[in-house]
Amino acid sequence: ASVLADYVAEQSASGTYDFEANKALLKIYQCVPDLANLDVIVKLLALSLMRLPRTDFLALWFMLPGKAAINAKDPKLKLVGRCGELLQSGKFAQFWEEYKESPLSGEIFGATGFEKAIRVFMVENIRNVYANINKQGLQEMLGFGSAANEFQTFCENNHSIGAVSDSIEFVSCPENCKGPAKKEKSLGFEEMLRLVDSIKGQ
Repeated sequence: ASVLADYVAEQSASGTYDFEANKALLKIYQCVPDLANLDVIVKLLALSLMRLPRTDFLALWFMLPGKAAINAKDPKLKLVGRCGELLQSGKFAQFWEEYKESPLSGEIFGATGFEKAIRVFMVENIRNVYANINKQGLQEMLGFGSAANEFQTFCENNHSIGAVSDSIEFVSCPENCKGPAKKEKSLGFEEMLRLVDSIKGQ
């Protein structure tokens, strides 16, 4: 267990991730609850949030050993659980509030690349709903606050974001261009006339 626990710390420091190893550690904790280390567990769960929209977080959350369940009121476990709930329900503004206001965030969510991974997940979700969005609104939604330069750099390096001006244009995807897809399937006026003529001729 200690080797796998050290591996969680290594993943956090390097920004890597190993779902199978982390799942194996929780299985050990399930079998021997006295070995369960809540600090390791919350870091492990935080790493899984970086892989959203994959379901790793839920899978690992439901594997929490008896000791962790008993200590469910632990502030660190409550925070990571709350943040996971907000992210998966699309309440991004509330996530950033919880994340930035808690003094525990740095300790729990200190994995290399955490904020970037969360923002990439958010952009993909927003892109699936909107073809474009107000620039200031997206900046706030992604938790950049007044850091306009950081936001600009993020947009320039994100493959889902196209043109950036007063509004943000997302790169088209099946989810955000349902309207045009429907228009392509509709009959044009000339086609309709030909259809009517063919029916009359029958």
